[in-house]
Amino acid sequence: MKRFEEIVLLLVLLSYLGLFSVLHFTSTTSFINAQLRPCLLPYSWARSLFALKAIGDYRLVYLSSPEPIAVQVWSSANAQPNPELDTWITAMISETIGQTAHLTFHTLTQTSLTSLSDSELKQTLKTTRPSNQSQPHLRLLYVPQSATLPTNAGAVLSPDAIFIFTQTINQLSETDLVRAKIEQSTIMHEWGHLLGLDHINQANCLMNERVEVFGNRRFQIINLPTQYCPEELYQLRHLNEI
Repeated sequence: MKRFEEIVLLLVLLSYLGLFSVLHFTSTTSFINAQLRPCLLPYSWARSLFALKAIGDYRLVYLSSPEPIAVQVWSSANAQPNPELDTWITAMISETIGQTAHLTFHTLTQTSLTSLSDSELKQTLKTTRPSNQSQPHLRLLYVPQSATLPTNAGAVLSPDAIFIFTQTINQLSETDLVRAKIEQSTIMHEWGHLLGLDHINQANCLMNERVEVFGNRRFQIINLPTQYCPEELYQLRHLNEI
């Protein structure tokens, strides 16, 4: 009996290692990965067991949720969201995945930091991790600037979180209306990444890379989109196929 148990345990271990290798070392568009990943992503235990943390891995949780998306907004005194944020997020989530959103506001402890390294951003992700991982959630984290990506208005480093860099946004314009437009378009761009959308090289599309990376090209701001273009809307209607 002991020998049988050892064989079973070995087979289970080999199966796990095989699945783990397929999920992490083959393209997400490969046949096996494309078939297996959607079966595992809706379950928090499976995401933990197989370390499914790629950008876009959380989209099926959003799509299959029978509950409102719990949106946690984290900010500090030197990095605040626009007052219209609730309206933007509610409309964005409704348009893209047909769900409702419930926003709550929280305070970050790193109030004295003006520029955060990747390790500091990742530490912020750890300290703001929701206690209930099974509940569908989105984190919006407002910090002044990324030390690694100083020209970025936003970034995604986790499948359930968006960083917004307020100092970078403020440096791009002195007008509140323009800053609001940058903030809104950046959120919608990064949300697209969390849903599995790639960059689109079209000026009228939110997933154009220029929406998140500005550099010194201020002229781009005038024509920033705040609505998803037809190609993006088509992809959003077929999210289960990505």
